Amino acid sequence: MYSPLLSRGWTRKWPVSIKLKEVGPRNGLQNEKEILSTEDKIAWINALSKNWASVYRNHIICPSKMIPQLGDAVKVAGGITRNPYVIYAALVPNMKGLEEYSNRN
Repeated sequence: MYSPLLSRGWTRKWPVSIKLKEVGPRNGLQNEKEILSTEDKIAWINALSKNWASVYRNHIICPSKMIPQLGDAVKVAGGITRNPYVIYAALVPNMKGLEEYSNRN
């Protein structure tokens, strides 16, 4: 493909790699009125991490009365199949949530 800039000696500076951060399993779900089953959430995160993104913010550990759509976050975290090339992250706003998350398995 001809490019006038490249023909003048300009080069494209593409990164060697990129880090794609997918936040749909958290940001997307907390905005939905319908609550997906734990199994569907696990299957969705497994499919995403198998196919393309490198970092997932999959859940927030908080009481289900605050964000009912993410009330099963500890179960989801314990049920996903971990891909060694993916970084999984969670928002944990307090010590109780941290304890629950740390004791998930």
